[in-house]
Amino acid sequence: TQFTWSQAEQDPGRMNQWEFPEMLAPGTSVRIPVEFSSSSSFFCCCSTQQASVKYIVDPLSKASFSIHAEFTNVTVTLRSFSNLSDYSVDLGWHEDGIVPFTIASSGPDLEHFLASGAPAPDWMEDYLQYIGHKQLKDICLPGSHDSGMSSAHHGTIFGSAANCKTQILDIKGQLEHGIRYFDIRPIIDRGELHTGHYSNTGAPGIGWQGAKGQSIVEIIQQINIFTASYPHETIFLRISHAYNANSGYSDFSEDDWSSLLIKLDQINALHVESAAGKVRLAEKQVNELAGVSIIVPDGTPLAERSHQGYYHERDFNLVHDYANTNDLDRMKTDQLQKMDSHAKAGDLFAALWILTQSAGNAILQNPSVLKLASHANQFLHDLTSEISAEKPLQAVILDDASSNLTASLLPYNLATDQSLAVLGDGGVYEV
Repeated sequence: TQFTWSQAEQDPGRMNQWEFPEMLAPGTSVRIPVEFSSSSSFFCCCSTQQASVKYIVDPLSKASFSIHAEFTNVTVTLRSFSNLSDYSVDLGWHEDGIVPFTIASSGPDLEHFLASGAPAPDWMEDYLQYIGHKQLKDICLPGSHDSGMSSAHHGTIFGSAANCKTQILDIKGQLEHGIRYFDIRPIIDRGELHTGHYSNTGAPGIGWQGAKGQSIVEIIQQINIFTASYPHETIFLRISHAYNANSGYSDFSEDDWSSLLIKLDQINALHVESAAGKVRLAEKQVNELAGVSIIVPDGTPLAERSHQGYYHERDFNLVHDYANTNDLDRMKTDQLQKMDSHAKAGDLFAALWILTQSAGNAILQNPSVLKLASHANQFLHDLTSEISAEKPLQAVILDDASSNLTASLLPYNLATDQSLAVLGDGGVYEV
């Protein structure tokens, strides 16, 4: 918020870690380590494993929020916020994970507040009055990497879940967790269209390795189920790395693209642009973009499909630039530097907060892709706290993407609204 919140009281109980700052400055985002004591017995943990902290905005105001931890659960209680009834938000508990919470204010006084833990499945419609009039480039989309790889099956000799599975949630689950930018990598194998995670090792006798994920048919069905319930969300499918395993993992031919597009035509809520001529999706207002926009590589033949739910990369020219390392510090440095340089160049940039397996990791299947993702995602705050009007991001893309990402981006997505004051994210971070 634009207010300074002062700590009124704090009781760490017998927690190993429970140390909140004395003050939360306007427009800031903080990460707090929280750790329950491991020494308490099972029978007394509920009475001893408790802690709390309370913040007030002004000694003369009754507005306050309190964070309370009790074994395996964290709760935030808000009291005397003018437009909100007193209520509690149950944030749950994710061991070795992140529990985000956001409080936002929409004016210079204490009249209008927003508060959120995990956003609703239709978070874009929920906040449309705040983000709807913004250009797409002025919000940051939560995205997933290799989005269809919530399963890994029919793999090559070295292709397994450990080196091919990138997501816990399937497409429907990701949509319900607020993910709006999807990295779809189709493969044709034995005449069927699936998503896949494949790469050419370049090693003699080994060649291409990988595995298949969700089928394109299943993804379409899941998108249609979601958009039938939530028709006002803005969703992007970016199609890339399209290979035909039946012809030596060659790039898609025109016939292959035709087969894929015929399938994708079955998506019910395609976003259609009525205006003729060039389309710059990033410059469109969010409230003009409801539906599913499918982004394909430049040069892909679209014919009458062009701008009828289908767009070339030049229509939403989002730069993707991996760090290509399994080292967290190198990845962080790489993505933060690229964020800065692309902002200065005026590029649209998607941060890829992803750790990539080395060849040895992939062969030994340790650590797995998801294990690396768990490590990287614990430090997501190091990225999201840097996003600003001066250093914007148009998307953040993760392995193991979930509502934690969506919630972590809410402060920026709301704060860029000129009618909203700057706001902060009181993220509770568990280690």
